Amino acid sequence: MSKHQDDLATLVSDNGAKRIASIKADKQKTIDNGKKILASKEAEIKQNEQKITQQEAQLKTAGLPSTSQQAQALTYC
Repeated sequence: MSKHQDDLATLVSDNGAKRIASIKADKQKTIDNGKKILASKEAEIKQNEQKITQQEAQLKTAGLPSTSQQAQALTYC
């Protein structure tokens, strides 16, 4: 019986380390996925900012202030 207990103790002795490694790996995947999503959203924001800048330039060229109703109507078309 003692031999079996010793064998069992040997078998499960590193289960804690394996469990921690597994949890860390899972959480790292979640973090990595979050970083990818964040980078994608940041790129989308940058593109939208560029569109806004271009539209404001077009409005200036047309002689409309960006706060006018006509300019706002053109922006949403």
